[in-house]
Amino acid sequence: MEMRDEALHEKFKLKEGQYTIIENEHEGFDMKKYQILFEKAVESIMVIQNQEIKIANPKSQELTGYNTQDLISMPFLDLFRPEDSLRVSIFHRKRFMGEKENTKFQVRLVKKNKEVRWVEFDGIKILWNDQPAILNLMIDITDRKKAIDALKQSEEKYRLLTEYASDVIWALNLDKGRFTYISPGIMQQRGFTVEEAMNQSLEESLTPKSLIKFNEEIRKNLDEFGADPKNPKNYISEIQQFCKNGSIIWIEVSMKYRVNADGEIEIVGVSRDINERKKADEEALILSYFDQLTGLHNRSFYEQELVRLNTEKDCPMSLILVQVNGLKNTNDAHGFTMGDKLLVTIAKIIKNVSRSVDSVTRISGDEFVLLLPQTNADVAELIVKRMQDAIDKNKMNEIFLSVSFGWATKNHPEEHLEKMFIEAQDMLNPENK
Repeated sequence: MEMRDEALHEKFKLKEGQYTIIENEHEGFDMKKYQILFEKAVESIMVIQNQEIKIANPKSQELTGYNTQDLISMPFLDLFRPEDSLRVSIFHRKRFMGEKENTKFQVRLVKKNKEVRWVEFDGIKILWNDQPAILNLMIDITDRKKAIDALKQSEEKYRLLTEYASDVIWALNLDKGRFTYISPGIMQQRGFTVEEAMNQSLEESLTPKSLIKFNEEIRKNLDEFGADPKNPKNYISEIQQFCKNGSIIWIEVSMKYRVNADGEIEIVGVSRDINERKKADEEALILSYFDQLTGLHNRSFYEQELVRLNTEKDCPMSLILVQVNGLKNTNDAHGFTMGDKLLVTIAKIIKNVSRSVDSVTRISGDEFVLLLPQTNADVAELIVKRMQDAIDKNKMNEIFLSVSFGWATKNHPEEHLEKMFIEAQDMLNPENK
């Protein structure tokens, strides 16, 4: 992507909707040149700030099917398939935090006419109206990807013949207990030469947990292979391996069993580095348990905590239900931004007052729940009082902070959690009894 060179990274920043040149002390730059680059670029260029599209070049309109007014009126993440939008959000967050990854990635963009196109995605952190933003760059790779996918399919039966695949192709003789072939891709994947990797045993190449898992899978797979050796199955496994520098990476192994010319059983496999994918999966899992507005845990996490804490050692367990009063009135009178600020303020107060062992979650728009393990009703009431005092001491401009509390305690694991929640609700809203 040519637009990511020095012209964008070092020569100018974006300010007040226009390119503002940062003059180099040794050379000057023509403003019109960058305007032409923006307008005539062969890739989509957008400025993204707070997930809003501030400006988009003509190529962006062609790529998405939306006109300029449509684009600046819609959230940026709405352009992507839901399962890809999280990856885009994580990427932008990393850029804002200053992480400079050179890795580009591919996501699916949904055009205005609902057509799905694959795009290659990149971006850099800039200033827009003196505030941080992302200069987002996309190029349509749908046709290229189709061609690559078609080529991969046609060449699948020849994969074991190539010596230059980025994946590692290998053969493990089970009768001899050693590798008989490893492709040169091992150097890129784990840092070992072919000779070094060939001399390694499974114990030396796999982490202890992965070794146990892999050996168990081999025993199971051999039973299936022995039952029908003429129709071998393909097996997929995820394991962790050591690199030469001492690090550990996740590897996806695709393998089949066969009998070689000497009548010995061997595994022919392909190993692929999935370390970045595993990291992304972990990040996605973590994000799925957090409320994006307040940073507290969300209802999904709360439901899991109910099960985890439903033990004898955590009893007595108390539950505190917190309801923010007047949220709708605040939204109507002052706008949703002020309403969000109200929720964030209350959430911070609750979190600061709670203990490290307490679980604090936002379960709905204006409701928060605290789960307090090993806490009786008297202690729960003291915590409620501390929260109320802290809220009374805080002011937010012209907005009055008001919350209602309800709490309940269960003393034995067999007591129903739902009953405890209902008791807290009844205290919160006595008129509903």
